[in-house]
Amino acid sequence: MKVDGLKLSGSLDGKQVIAVDMATMNELPKYDLYASAVTDAATGGVLLRVVNFAEAPKRATLVVDGGGKLSGTGTAITLQADDQKASQTLDDPTRYVPKTRQLDNVSQRFEYEFPPCSFTLLRLDRTGK
Repeated sequence: MKVDGLKLSGSLDGKQVIAVDMATMNELPKYDLYASAVTDAATGGVLLRVVNFAEAPKRATLVVDGGGKLSGTGTAITLQADDQKASQTLDDPTRYVPKTRQLDNVSQRFEYEFPPCSFTLLRLDRTGK
């Protein structure tokens, strides 16, 4: 993930998967949370990408329908900034780095709190492909 002021870009496995420049938008985001989800073809797991534009944490109820049962575990990878105008510099290249944590008690319906000014990738494991 790369964050530079109101610009956000992210890569997964070396391929850019998201690029957003909020400065080119004529208005503030309509919602605080934006999300997309796909199935990981290699593992059968669910990849959920969530951006929290708000400068406050946001709790959401996540519902995973179809495609098989979740195993109950997963991983959260989060890149979080201090505020919406934060930027990374060459003088402090590790100021904002992704943080990874294991998830337990993941079910077809569960709650998750997304940190303020963050991009979160949730990798939810399935019991089988």
